[in-house]
Amino acid sequence: MGLNTNPELKSRAAFSANSLLWQRDLSGEDMSLAISSRIVSGVIVVDIVGRLCFLNVTLRDRVNEWLQEGHRAFVFNLANVPYADSFGLGQLITISNSIRSKGGQLILLAPTDHVRALFQITKLNTVFNISTDESSCR
Repeated sequence: MGLNTNPELKSRAAFSANSLLWQRDLSGEDMSLAISSRIVSGVIVVDIVGRLCFLNVTLRDRVNEWLQEGHRAFVFNLANVPYADSFGLGQLITISNSIRSKGGQLILLAPTDHVRALFQITKLNTVFNISTDESSCR
């Protein structure tokens, strides 16, 4: 007996550990998201690599942990995020609202052309503080 090849059972697989989310979509395409962070001048700079898409709540959960620890200033480096879907945009909105409700600030740094176009189409560029230079975010 081999592995079950039923496409309904293989539609989504997710594994989360140490700020890394791994997913495969229906076509089998890798949709992993890697998150690393550093503190620079009291600001948490979060480097995000991969696709912001469906079922990805790792980033939101980590930001909530930082908020509970008392952190209030965040920069999300989106330079290595080639794709975001509506769920990913929704997560950014939810995260931004959580940060603002605690008196904090979120800056989105260097979004890729695709993500920047999504912000413009959805008018989220009027909601988010977007910067192209990390040094100006502190």
